[in-house]
Amino acid sequence: NKMTGAYEDYYRNGKVKSRGAYDDATRQTGTWTYYYETGIKAEERPMEKGKINGVRTNYFENGKIKDRCGLVDGKPVGIMEYFHPNGAPAGTEKYRNGTLSEFGNQTDENGNLTMQNGTGSLVRYHNNGRIQYTASYVNAKLDGRYTVYASNGKLKSEINYLSGQFHGAHRLFFTSGTLMEQSIYSYGKLQGRGDFYHPNGKLIGSVTYANGELVRPEEFFDENGQPILRNGSGLFLSYNEQGKIATRITYLDYCRNCLLYTSPSPRDRQ
Repeated sequence: NKMTGAYEDYYRNGKVKSRGAYDDATRQTGTWTYYYETGIKAEERPMEKGKINGVRTNYFENGKIKDRCGLVDGKPVGIMEYFHPNGAPAGTEKYRNGTLSEFGNQTDENGNLTMQNGTGSLVRYHNNGRIQYTASYVNAKLDGRYTVYASNGKLKSEINYLSGQFHGAHRLFFTSGTLMEQSIYSYGKLQGRGDFYHPNGKLIGSVTYANGELVRPEEFFDENGQPILRNGSGLFLSYNEQGKIATRITYLDYCRNCLLYTSPSPRDRQ
């Protein structure tokens, strides 16, 4: 009753989804190949006793190499190479025991240098070739704007860093592309005013932060602009990226009176 030998998995359209083999202990072994639903190769993994050992290669949906790196027992070791969707080299990273230890030079699609010695900018992509994120570094630490996009090209977040810490404007967006939250960080801590928005683009309300802590909620409004929280009493709302309510809290005299519903905020997922 053990799965051994050759294995193939298929999409509903009949195209191969993955192909490989299992050893006598039902562990992936040999070269495993994964495919997009179009039939284009998505990934190649050299497997040994259920762990990746060797050079793993990921591919864009257009068939060009996205990135490749050697792994030992599933952990990246040595140089990881990244590529632009047009096939041009995008840059390298050096790993030691699964941890990023050093940035190599980064270049744009035309071969122009964008990062050297850990200072500059880089870009990474989704499988479909759209930009996944762009980032700026100084001495190998995030410094400047870090921008994240969904695979459909919609903006997900704009975050500012200083020496590896949140610092400056911090904006999060719904999957529709409209603004969901905006706040200000100072050396890693929330400070001042934070604003929340309904999926229809209208302001829900504002809160005040100090030293990373919520001091108090200000006025909050429903989707039609009618007050739901005023003078420290009423309903606090926030949404997740899909536009569903993430947090609903009632306040009485600026104190939490009843936590009705909560889920992880987008900020927790950064």
